Amino acid sequence: MKYRIKNSKRLISIILLFIVSTMLIGIFSACEGIGNDPGTEYADVFWKYTPELEPLTQSQADAFNRARFIHATGMTPEEYIESASEEEKERAKDIVESSKYLSSKKEKTRVYLGTFNGSIVVVEIGDLMEGTVYRLGEYTFETDQNSTDYVYNNGKILGIEEAYESGILTDEDAAIMVGRMKKYYEMIN
Repeated sequence: MKYRIKNSKRLISIILLFIVSTMLIGIFSACEGIGNDPGTEYADVFWKYTPELEPLTQSQADAFNRARFIHATGMTPEEYIESASEEEKERAKDIVESSKYLSSKKEKTRVYLGTFNGSIVVVEIGDLMEGTVYRLGEYTFETDQNSTDYVYNNGKILGIEEAYESGILTDEDAAIMVGRMKKYYEMIN
């Protein structure tokens, strides 16, 4: 009798272990790909120098990078690579890859200022000594060195002042950008 009870408990334990294992396998297989979805927010898509920056998804960063590349070269990254000679294809691929403005690399010269009304704002700080002044209504901010500004809106790239003048960026957005540029400079100095 003792032997039967001991075996029964063992059998029940094995059955429960099987059931729990099967449930866990089902749960984990349902989670497959979570975090790899291009629509998922990533903390490392851009350098987060201040905690209140609006998160971006990988697909938003990719759309910005693509539009900026087209704006700079007049062709898509694929067209750029295709137009390269066979000897230059690898170099063209490297150029496309390195031209990504929003990336997980801590690029101190590429400052993501945030997303405002669906528009992504990035300033790239150059290496010339003369700074750039941005005037947005009553708000002004300056970069220590020359800079280039990009506002990605509906598939197009605009300048910050152009986006402000056309109403895409508001006074409230300008005030936030001024504060974020200040925080950026506090972080790097």
